Amino acid sequence: MSTVHVSSKGQVVLPRDVRKRYGIKQGTRLEVIDSGRGTIVLVPVPADPLAALDGMLAGGESTAESIAEARRLDAQRDAGRP
Repeated sequence: MSTVHVSSKGQVVLPRDVRKRYGIKQGTRLEVIDSGRGTIVLVPVPADPLAALDGMLAGGESTAESIAEARRLDAQRDAGRP
């Protein structure tokens, strides 16, 4: 896990390995999501959101499986909190 510092202008620098892993370059837009539980999530916004959806539903796990997995991960994360 990496930590970053917030500048006086409210800016942060993402670690190089994170930028590389997610293809974040200068000009990349990030969506800031406040989970409401003390967590902030940064999600890269694709340059062409419609193109990013192409093939999203082909193959892979079902929606029900995805929801079950998300709930399992949420339960694990919540169990680790005081």
